[in-house]
This record gives sequence, structure tokens and C-alpha cells, in this order.
Amino acid sequence: MAGLSGQISLTVPVLLTAQVLWVIIPLVLAAGIFRKRQI
Repeated sequence: MAGLSGQISLTVPVLLTAQVLWVIIPLVLAAGIFRKRQI
């Protein structure tokens, strides 16, 4: 059980980081494209 809980405590931050990047990266790209079109 100790090994499993250790794996989970490692996996959760990785999954959260991946989800955050999955959302932020397209937003940043869209913002960059939008700014280029405005100028």
C-alpha cells in the first residue's frame, strides 16, 4: 500500500500539470494569433 500511495502522490501533480498545460497552451497560441491579426 505504501508503494501505491507513493505512486498516486507522484501521479496526481503530473496529471494536474498536464491538464493545465493542455488548457493554457492552446489559449496562448490563440492569443498570439489574435494579436498578430489585430496588428
